[in-house]
Amino acid sequence: MQGCLKSIRFSMQKTNKAARKRFKISARGKVMFRGAGKRHLAASKNRKAKRRLGKVRNASPTDTYRVKGAMPFNRRRYRNRIGNPAPEAAAAKA
Repeated sequence: MQGCLKSIRFSMQKTNKAARKRFKISARGKVMFRGAGKRHLAASKNRKAKRRLGKVRNASPTDTYRVKGAMPFNRRRYRNRIGNPAPEAAAAKA
């Protein structure tokens, strides 16, 4: 019985909660995040740096691949590049 439970346990996919809190996947599949370093010690930073840190940025292609792998159940992951919905979503509308 232990062998069966072990194989089931390792086959399950789970969303990484840390990635879910830090990243957002846009409707077109881009991974967005906020810059680090704005929480404290902001007096030593100039205005331009603080403004830049507050904005949402896009992740690099390598990080995009990793973040989408950490969030397997995000439906936006399955959209193609031009933003068409996933096949199951299109079938639900019809």
